[in-house]
Amino acid sequence: AARIHQEKPLRAYQILQENATAAEWAAERNLLLFRIYLDQREFSRAAEIFDSLDRAQLTTFEKNIVMLKTQNWQRIADSSDDELLRGIAFYHLGFFTQAIECLCKETMPEDYRLMYLAKTYLATEDYDNALRALFQINSLQKYMFSEYQDILLKILLGLPDLDAVLEGANNLKDPGL
Repeated sequence: AARIHQEKPLRAYQILQENATAAEWAAERNLLLFRIYLDQREFSRAAEIFDSLDRAQLTTFEKNIVMLKTQNWQRIADSSDDELLRGIAFYHLGFFTQAIECLCKETMPEDYRLMYLAKTYLATEDYDNALRALFQINSLQKYMFSEYQDILLKILLGLPDLDAVLEGANNLKDPGL
């Protein structure tokens, strides 16, 4: 099963279910099942066995993706080393001060970080900083454009003075933004 799990995940799964039932193989069996579930995008199934695994055997990506895809925000906030993920987790938990601290640290992807920073400032009704964060985005992935527009509209509706918008708009590098 260990040799074929990447090329033939279904067959590896069947082998593990039929043959690797002994207790001494439980840790290795669970690790292989976890990786099969990740490869197949079965994040909820991977999360079910996540706690039984030796974390030292997992990559940072494997640890983070399961927590992110299952929206285990508290665990991400407590255990992730990635400041962007921690900032997103704090945002979803409603701990906006901690979210801002994490999201103010420059990490990649820049556009995603700044979008969440703007959303966090928006949640605290700090429209000026939300607008500044949004105007720091130099380019944007197409799939994020709709969310960008929604955030910008909410900021504009909350701002008492639109002069900051005109000033920030003049500094944008991408005219599409």
